[in-house]
Amino acid sequence: VLGGAVCSHAKEFSLPDIAMFAWGLAAVDRTAPAEILALKQAVRQKLMGKGLEDESSQNLCMLLKAMSKLTPGDKRFLQWLLLLIFEAMEAKTMPFAAQGTTSIWSALAILKWRPEDQQLEVLCEESRQLRLDHTFNQDMAAEI
Repeated sequence: VLGGAVCSHAKEFSLPDIAMFAWGLAAVDRTAPAEILALKQAVRQKLMGKGLEDESSQNLCMLLKAMSKLTPGDKRFLQWLLLLIFEAMEAKTMPFAAQGTTSIWSALAILKWRPEDQQLEVLCEESRQLRLDHTFNQDMAAEI
């Protein structure tokens, strides 16, 4: 029932809704192709060719980590999403909280990817701020 709702209504979901659905599917290892495809198409529809000013880094990072678990072989989609995140991070167009930064590192570990040198420097610089973030905790440090 839920899978059918995702497939038929994903294009109507907001980005936070899409991120939460992806997170939920990843949490239970549900990788039904139709549902994943519907979510990816909805993400592209929401983000392709648009600025990220009105979006939350939390949603982008949650999507990256969830999709890394669900479809680690879809390099094209994951690299595109990671590029959006790195561009926003480098341009400082949105704040990245501890949980989001941790999710990026976790997704990279899941995928066994090493970002390009410039991207790695941007991510490391953002990560240096974690020591000042009161929401950063031992579990997040262990995950990184």
